[in-house]
Amino acid sequence: MTRIITCIFLVVVFLDICFSQAQNWPVKGEWSGSGLEVENAKEMPIWVIAINEAAKKVGLSDARIKTKCEFKMRQMKLEPVDFELSYPPPPYELMVSVQTSGASFLIELHFLRRARYEVGKKVYETYATTWSTNGFGLHGNDADFVLSALEGKLEEFLNDFEKTNWQ
Repeated sequence: MTRIITCIFLVVVFLDICFSQAQNWPVKGEWSGSGLEVENAKEMPIWVIAINEAAKKVGLSDARIKTKCEFKMRQMKLEPVDFELSYPPPPYELMVSVQTSGASFLIELHFLRRARYEVGKKVYETYATTWSTNGFGLHGNDADFVLSALEGKLEEFLNDFEKTNWQ
């Protein structure tokens, strides 16, 4: 009986320590459920990562991928903006990567937002992923198949973006 009481006591002490530490974290701001929140969403900066040589052999090109992305953005009433031509850097962006290797392909979408952090007295700024998705499969040397898979991933992103910002 004494062991049970001792175990219960130790669990209660452990939980008390954990909860008291969690409440003292130096967190400022609010936590986001999706990471997709933006104010007055009218533009979507897009950064298409250059495709590899294997993707070119399948019939893909940076221009085809960028055109597909821009078309889907315009369907959602978002004006696509070329991230690499934006100055000052936008507060958020959609990074799109389509790569192939052998008979397979990989599609990655990352919604990035500017992040700031401090180490000692130095302040750093970078982009951090707050939402992402990916898909892979076999392309069968069919660029249109890969682009349709990209379209599906773009729709997934845009559905989540719409739910977060317009509903």
